[in-house]
Amino acid sequence: MTNFQLEDFARRGGILLDATKKVFADYKDLEIGLDEKSLPKTMKPLDGPVKLVFVGQYSSGKSSIIKMLSGIETEIGASIKTQEAHTYNWGDLEIIDTPGIHTELRPDHDEKTYYEIDHAALLIFVVTNEGFDDRMGNHFRKLAIEQKRGKNMVLVVNKMDRTALGNVPEQQKIIADDLLKVIEPFTPAQLYLSFLNTEYYFEWQTETDEEMKAIYFEQSGYEKFVENLNAFVASRGVLSKIQSPLETLKSAVTNVIGESEDLSIDRDIEAAEELLKRRQKTLLAGKQRIHTGISEIANTLCSKIKEEGSKAANSIVPGITEEEATRKIEAAQLQADTYINSYENQIFDKLAEICDNVNKEMALIDKSRFAFRVQANLDEKALAPVQQKDPISEFYKHNKEISTALSNVAMTAKGAAAVKVTLPVFGELKAAGVVKDVGHFFGFKFAPWGATNLVKGAFNVLGWVGIALTAYQILSKIFGEDKQKKMEEELRKVREQIQNEFNRGAEEVRSTIISAATNKMDEFTAPAFNDAENKLDEFRRKKDRLKSLGHSLQKILVDVETLMNEVQNTAKV
Repeated sequence: MTNFQLEDFARRGGILLDATKKVFADYKDLEIGLDEKSLPKTMKPLDGPVKLVFVGQYSSGKSSIIKMLSGIETEIGASIKTQEAHTYNWGDLEIIDTPGIHTELRPDHDEKTYYEIDHAALLIFVVTNEGFDDRMGNHFRKLAIEQKRGKNMVLVVNKMDRTALGNVPEQQKIIADDLLKVIEPFTPAQLYLSFLNTEYYFEWQTETDEEMKAIYFEQSGYEKFVENLNAFVASRGVLSKIQSPLETLKSAVTNVIGESEDLSIDRDIEAAEELLKRRQKTLLAGKQRIHTGISEIANTLCSKIKEEGSKAANSIVPGITEEEATRKIEAAQLQADTYINSYENQIFDKLAEICDNVNKEMALIDKSRFAFRVQANLDEKALAPVQQKDPISEFYKHNKEISTALSNVAMTAKGAAAVKVTLPVFGELKAAGVVKDVGHFFGFKFAPWGATNLVKGAFNVLGWVGIALTAYQILSKIFGEDKQKKMEEELRKVREQIQNEFNRGAEEVRSTIISAATNKMDEFTAPAFNDAENKLDEFRRKKDRLKSLGHSLQKILVDVETLMNEVQNTAKV
């Protein structure tokens, strides 16, 4: 079944226009000039829609032909007294069904019909199988010959079912020969004479028997009628009317494809990615330096605390008094607390130093010619994220305030549990009450820990510890070497346990300082890293969307060019 090419081309053009508008709307966020104003509003020509005007005598079946051709339900059978010219939108085409002419009942019908004829791209003059009467013949000759509209006219003979033979070639020839006396000097071929039986066309649509269906379709005359219309449209330059909006559509699509596939955009986005990666690399290096620097400080502090523990443990010797032992251990703990306070300052100084250096490195990156060029190019192409601050720059912009805040938090931390060193009694080793809550940041302290009672407990069991050395030697002889070795072993255990408690506390201090510093820096830098990564993802998504846009429009462009080639090739036939 042949399609009416003019309608088919216009419809396909409308589909491509709608597809382009949708792509423009879907990718409008890219802000690269996807303006619907650059597209044709419709596929109608600038001077208005292509009009197919049906004229002829009243009751010639114009409405049925319109329905057969377009599927549009018209006002078939309307009263002659109320019938007016009706316009039907057929995609981007218009079909005009004019009132019957020369009825002598409504002379104004003729005036309305002539107005529509003046604006017709294709004039379809319809008569019945009875041909022309005098009035209709004069009207035809006036249009075709006097007004020279024959070149825009297709002549249709309808209601061929009323003829003796039906809509067959023999009957068509009889009618065509009879029409010659009216249409001369035109020939039937020049007027694309077509013979229709619309009733059979509608029977064909509902018939289920395939053999009868084929007969109905053949005798309807539809196929030859559409072929004649296509030949008329191709030869009369009507197709050129839909070329103009297609050219506009092609130009708009081509321009956007050029923007979306501009290699400089890829380079600009890659440059932006490189800039962000440099910032991230600097931030990572800064974090690593913080970890290394604070680890060195924490390791030194740990060693210092262990040394104090060793001194305290070694002070527990035969002959030492309980009060003196207590003072020795308390002194060791207080010294450890002094070390921590001192090293806290070193930690914050190191944090401030590294953050300041990172800040300077970031500033050099941000102020580099490379960064300036990247930002300028992104702004020019509207690729930079709208109304978003650079998270990395924002973080390091306030770097010194962050370092100060860390120090203030640490210095004013409350509720941090004291690191307690417990002196065990003989084989019973009590769990050390090391740091349980780091508070907001650091804030460890070797606070007073009740050493007096613990030392007293040791002296209650090791009563010989406070005996003078000479007495100790005499007792050793009395009780024998076994007793002496046992006492010495018990004393060694006490020393070892004291040393272990200081060692354990020192290790806890070291690991907690490193962990706290690392966690705190992660807490501050995670948003910057996440925001930077989000921005990189945004750039990547934008680049991917640009490519997707290009692919979508490239497909539309191929379809537009294919349609234009079909229109051009059809027009040459």
